[in-house]
Amino acid sequence: MQPNKNTEEKMWVYYLILVVLIAALLLILRQLYIEQLLYLKETLKEPMEPAKLSFAEVQLSNENPKVYELVEVNIRLDGNISDPFDENEASINSEVVLPDGRKWNIQAFFYQDYERSLANDMEVLLPSGKPYWKLRFTPILEGEYSVNLYVYSRGRPMDSYELSLGASGYSHDAGFVRLKDNYLVRDNGSDLFLIGQNVCWYGPSRKTYDYDIWFEKMAENGMNYARIWMVLGRLQ
Repeated sequence: MQPNKNTEEKMWVYYLILVVLIAALLLILRQLYIEQLLYLKETLKEPMEPAKLSFAEVQLSNENPKVYELVEVNIRLDGNISDPFDENEASINSEVVLPDGRKWNIQAFFYQDYERSLANDMEVLLPSGKPYWKLRFTPILEGEYSVNLYVYSRGRPMDSYELSLGASGYSHDAGFVRLKDNYLVRDNGSDLFLIGQNVCWYGPSRKTYDYDIWFEKMAENGMNYARIWMVLGRLQ
């Protein structure tokens, strides 16, 4: 059976329309590709300007700590920061000079205080105050420490700040844990034998309040160790 002439003409029309549509689509994609290349070229040619940042307030938790006591430096900046978690936009580094001349390079981290409470046996966390940056370290020797702070934006130094503290006397803390001949020891030379449990996650309602109960019971039974998962699905 031979196809009639009208059917053949309709098919050719359909083919022609399809070719035109494909050609138009290719032209659109080509134009989008060119525009994207031009955008990338301009972006690479003109890097983002650094934020104008400076130290507004620096607070030291303790100017005369004992050895092995935690020292915190709370830092607030002047300047507009759109994303404080983008270290290209804003980062604070430090150089801590120990009494014996050794140097520690420690980066500050963005920090938010929270108020914790229970409501209908459910944990409630509310932000307390404005967020800021925090630097932490622990003196391991008696003597004078100098702390030099530097704030950067887009890789450029924007401001600096210097402070000092003096560590005198020793706390009741036995010091940091070290590995010696396949055994765990503390800085004061005492052995460390770990006894604890795997408590990676808390319950869905009381959340961190569960740890208050568990850790108290563990301490009452001579335990000194716990394993916790620091994952977003639970600790958030």
